[in-house]
This record gives sequence, structure tokens and C-alpha cells, in this order.
Amino acid sequence: MAVIGFIHQSDERVQLSDYACQQYFQSNDFTLFIKKLKTKDTVIIPELATIQKSTRQLGKIVPKLIEKQIRLIAVKENIDTEVDKHFYSHILALAELDRAITKNRIKTGINRAKKANRIGGRPKIEPRIIEKINDYYHKRRYTIQMTADKLNISVGTVYKYLKK
Repeated sequence: MAVIGFIHQSDERVQLSDYACQQYFQSNDFTLFIKKLKTKDTVIIPELATIQKSTRQLGKIVPKLIEKQIRLIAVKENIDTEVDKHFYSHILALAELDRAITKNRIKTGINRAKKANRIGGRPKIEPRIIEKINDYYHKRRYTIQMTADKLNISVGTVYKYLKK
């Protein structure tokens, strides 16, 4: 049961000076850090923003912390999961709310686009371009890259419309 400080930059150690951190881990990847933790370790962070960029990301991290029974202390927000036993469940609920709101916004946007007769996705390739793709590749023996360059399209598009 180690007490570990997680920081992005070395100057953040000062913010964790009131805690007896046995070691510090400096990184931008908290998910990688979680893998190195042992059951019932304590993690001290300067602020919640240190470990995530959005509520959705935090919602993905929390189950891993719960699984390893990690005590999390966020100094700036005065959060200690040992004191606030419901913190993790609140975060999971907020992450789910965030997902639902995003899903609803996307659905609303798609419906508005449909009503306005706007169709999403990539523009269709003209049939003559599809013919040229096959002509260059099969008859002229151009490589995939040469075909893409010649027609000013992506390699992926060549693969997509290439007839075997």
C-alpha cells in the first residue's frame, strides 16, 4: 500500500508536499500509470484535470481505480475517496449523463440534417473515376500508390473501388 504522487510536471510536486508520497510518477498517461499500481495504493494528484480531460475519460478511469481499490486524493478539489465513499459512483453517474447528452445532441443534429435534406458522409466517387482506377491498376499495371497519385485520390479510395 504505497502512497504515490502522480504529476505532469516536476514543479507540481510542491502542491503534494503536505502528503508523505513515497514516490512520484511523472507522465501524461494516467491509464498507463494505473497498470503499475498495486491493490489498495493511494494516489495523490494536484487536481482532477491531471488524470483526465473530460468527464467521459474520467468515467473510463474510475472502474480501474475501483477494481484495484485505489484511494484517490485530489488536492485542489479537496477530494479523498476514503472520506467521500460515493465519489466514484458520482463520477460514473456524471460520465453516463455526459454520454447520454452527447448521444442526444448527435441524434438531434442528424434529424435536423435529414429534415434539411443534407446527407452526411464522404462525397461519392464518379463512375468514370472508378473505371479509371481499375484501368490504371489492371490494364496499365500502375501500383496502388501510382493510381492514387494519378487520380488525386487516397490509397484507401483506390482499395475501396478496386475490382479484383
